[in-house]
Amino acid sequence: MKKSLLYLSLLSFLLIFSCNNGDDEDDEPAITGSGTISLQGGDTDKVGTSLVVGNVAYGRDDLTGLEESIIVVDKGSTITDTVHPKDPMNTFVMVVSDIAISMSIIKNGTKYDYTCAMDACGEIDFDVSGKKAVLDNTIVVNAETSEVLVMDGVITW
Repeated sequence: MKKSLLYLSLLSFLLIFSCNNGDDEDDEPAITGSGTISLQGGDTDKVGTSLVVGNVAYGRDDLTGLEESIIVVDKGSTITDTVHPKDPMNTFVMVVSDIAISMSIIKNGTKYDYTCAMDACGEIDFDVSGKKAVLDNTIVVNAETSEVLVMDGVITW
């Protein structure tokens, strides 16, 4: 069951990131967010050691399938009917909820996908009323290589 949920979350996330129906009207505005997420682990030589949060959208179940979730993108990227990266060759998008994290980092045109289910993620304080997610030694796993990234930081919206 958990493996199926993780697979469906990752599949939904990838479909969101890779599809654009060509409609440039905003269904709902993105909320400007803030934060820096530090990264540690074997993939940092490929993806870098930090992610700077640009925009965060909460409650976009039309994109994530989960009402209580956030979509996090880098500075300059936007969230409308889909995610619109400022620089498609160097970007990231992350979906955080109370049940999973799914993330893609694209660095120099190479895509790295990461995921975890909450019981395997480590410490995450997903505080909807406080409009923040605190990542404290949060673990995500590379879907292709099983390499681990450890994330620390606070995302606000």
